[in-house]
Formats: sequence, C-alpha cells, structure tokens
Amino acid sequence: MKPHTLFAILSATLLALAGMAMAVEAKEPKENAQDRRDAAKEKMQEAKERKEQRCEAFDNESREKRCEKLTGQAFKARRAAAALNHAIEAHKRILDRVNESIERAEARLASGELDANQTAKAEKRLEHLEARQDRLLEKIDKLQAKLDNLVQKWQEVRAHIDEKRKEKEDKDDDEDDETTTSAAPTSSATSSTNSTAA
Repeated sequence: MKPHTLFAILSATLLALAGMAMAVEAKEPKENAQDRRDAAKEKMQEAKERKEQRCEAFDNESREKRCEKLTGQAFKARRAAAALNHAIEAHKRILDRVNESIERAEARLASGELDANQTAKAEKRLEHLEARQDRLLEKIDKLQAKLDNLVQKWQEVRAHIDEKRKEKEDKDDDEDDETTTSAAPTSSATSSTNSTAA
C-alpha cells in the first residue's frame, strides 16, 4: 500500500471519529436542557406541595378553594400595600423638594432685589409651585386613604378567619369533651358492675 493511500484512509477514519464525537457533544446540551426542565418541574411540584400543606387544615373542598383564593389575594394585597407605601414616600420626597423651591422663591421675592419682570416671573413660579404642592397633598391623601382601606379590609378578613378558626377549635374541643364524658360513665358503670359482682 502506498503511504498516500494509507494516509488518506487514516485521515478519513479520524474525521469520522471526530464527527461522532461532535454528535455526542451536541446531545449533551439537550440533556442539560432536559435536566433544567426536570429541576424546574421538581421545584414546581415542591411549591404545590407547600401550598397544599398550608391548606391541609381545611377538610372541605370549598374551604380549600377559599384558602387558595385568600392566599392569592393576600399576596396581591401585600404587593399593593408595598406599592402604595412606595408611592406615598415618593410623593412625600417630591413634596419636600417643592416646599424647598417655594421657600427659595419666597426668599427671592422678599429680598427686593428684583425688577418688575423678574418679580412677575417669580410670582408666577410661586403660584405654579403652590398649585403643584396642593396637587401633591391631594394625591398623598388619596394614596393614604387607599392604603388605610386596604389595611382595614385585611384586618377584618384576619379577624373573621381567626373567629372561624376559634369556632372550629371550640367545636372540636366540645366534641372531644363529649367523647371523653360519654366514655367515662361507661367505664365507671362497668367498674361499679364489677365491684357489685365481687
């Protein structure tokens, strides 16, 4: 065999092996993607299990549905309350800056160093700032009222849930007391029967 032919066969074999290795490596990212999908599915399953554990206290399907609904609503309410708090704080910061601008404009007007045109501009600016201050105060009041309503609503919901939970516990305690009370006379009756028989 000629060396050129031998070299050609070896290089073709090497290229074939390299191609197979590339194909095997190409499958690995798909496997990694499958691993990520499996991990995401496991994570979702764990979240479902945690949610079911929170709702285990409710034995009735309608109660479970209410639990799921309240859980979702509570999450939304917390997000809404946080958003309202952030909005109120942001508007208060803007109001502080507007108040500082008003003070500077009043000080500039009070200095008396302005000519007629500058005084007119300063007065117009002051009126604009005062109008903006009023709008900001109204906006803060509206946001605070929304937040107060939200807090009041969820306090009522919590109180109602606590009442229902306490009623259920009392009912369960009463049932336990009835079973122990009904079991106690039976045991005392059998013991008195046994003592009279002796």
